[in-house]
Amino acid sequence: MNFSTALENRNFSSRTIVKRTMLPAEISVESCLLLAELLTRSLSRQKKRISAYAGGRIAYSVSFDNAPIFLSTLVQTQTDSLKYAFVNPYQKGLEMLLSYPESVLNTEEKTFAFAKEKVLFKAEQLATFSLEDEFLKRFSSREAFPQINEEKLKAMRLEEVQKALDALRKSVISDVIFLGPQQKENPLVSFAKTTSLPKVKVEIPEEDILSKNLSKEGVALVFSFQEEVKSESDFFLSLQALATIRANLIERLHKVFGSPVRSNAYLLSPKNGVIILSVDVLKGALLASKLPLEEGFILNSLDEKSYQEGLLDIHDQNLSRLSDQRETVRQMLQFRDFEIEPGEFFFTGKDFSKVELKEALKKIDFVKALNAKLI
Repeated sequence: MNFSTALENRNFSSRTIVKRTMLPAEISVESCLLLAELLTRSLSRQKKRISAYAGGRIAYSVSFDNAPIFLSTLVQTQTDSLKYAFVNPYQKGLEMLLSYPESVLNTEEKTFAFAKEKVLFKAEQLATFSLEDEFLKRFSSREAFPQINEEKLKAMRLEEVQKALDALRKSVISDVIFLGPQQKENPLVSFAKTTSLPKVKVEIPEEDILSKNLSKEGVALVFSFQEEVKSESDFFLSLQALATIRANLIERLHKVFGSPVRSNAYLLSPKNGVIILSVDVLKGALLASKLPLEEGFILNSLDEKSYQEGLLDIHDQNLSRLSDQRETVRQMLQFRDFEIEPGEFFFTGKDFSKVELKEALKKIDFVKALNAKLI
């Protein structure tokens, strides 16, 4: 697959470029998270900030899939009224995005300690308040905040962050995406061709999540696809199938479970999907006992109400891709992870008939249920 993807859409008045770089497996995710914090701090201390260039913003983040993945994101305004005479703000923004200066490591011990505290705080907040992120983390999803070793993070030395910085500069495993208004020239021409990140794979964990910090409990229902998702059409068909199953489960739960249930469906990889259900603490065990997972429940999900509810869910997602640039970027990255090129249905989505959906549901198998419990 080509190392880059560029999509242009007149609905957007800003442009986003994301570069993902996979580092060697021996580089710790903790050192990468600290590097991201130090790079963010360095941006705020520059004489001329990125905001001076077309209202630019740069963000750094880290994910994990058998090795750390470092994300560098640049967002800038682009309108016809914006003119420039001497300095091209977009070229300058790219230079700042791809600059990983050695000077970020010239930091005081107090600043380094504060960076550790920020990483720990974010990890604790997500572990407590985002059950979906906690489940996705266990699947090694590239969309989740990575799992960290708290003791390892606290003991981290600057020398280890230096190794992460060196690896980031040298890595030739990366990809890049562009999303924004129509461009006169290729917006990604400045990027050297590299080897793309490998296709995403997930590992299904054996053990439930048992934690003292959860603010919600729940269940993750894992599914496998008999036929791998290989195209844009496959992607949207599988997503609609999961949305239909989710809608049917929620409808049936309402009859036997008196508390509100939050639910979402995700494609984890070309071979697996998941439906995550969350409830208030101390109600997870009751939810698990009430789930209608009898033999044949997948194919039996296809009643008229569930079909329409699933379709409505898909339409909401389609609308998000047209109106929310962050959601569009997330979907573009997921397409890259699946090694799928965006096509004619990327922004609008594609509706499938009940007949098509029935055939898809026949090729989906239930794998297991994973529980998340407060202890």
